Amino acid sequence: MSKLQKFSEWMGLQPQQPVDHDDTGHDSLQSTGYVDSYQQAAATPPLMDEPTPSIVPIRVSQFDHAAEIGQTFRDGDIVVFSLSEMAGDEARRIVDYSAGLCHGLRGRMVRLQDRDYALVPEGVEIADYQLRDALWSE
Repeated sequence: MSKLQKFSEWMGLQPQQPVDHDDTGHDSLQSTGYVDSYQQAAATPPLMDEPTPSIVPIRVSQFDHAAEIGQTFRDGDIVVFSLSEMAGDEARRIVDYSAGLCHGLRGRMVRLQDRDYALVPEGVEIADYQLRDALWSE
């Protein structure tokens, strides 16, 4: 039977031809005696504690130090830095770079003082005074 004939039968344009074989499908009313015993899996405790991020102060005096900020933040650590030693344009570039890091890695950027900042990874809660103490103890 050609595809055109099958299509015509399917659309109802031609009478259907009788089927050459018997139906050997399963009886839908027959029961197998199977009882579904699905249970929720028990909650398993975590194997290891979540690592707590450390606070890493980074001295920034030129834009080349941005890579160190990015690598440390990407590793999941909290980064604190001061832009007091930088000129305005370069400091703005560092702030833009840091804001992009926070956006891309779902962290947050905290302004501690006029030119002091901290990058905090997602899910980490820490007080601002702890960030300031880490920056000034550097």
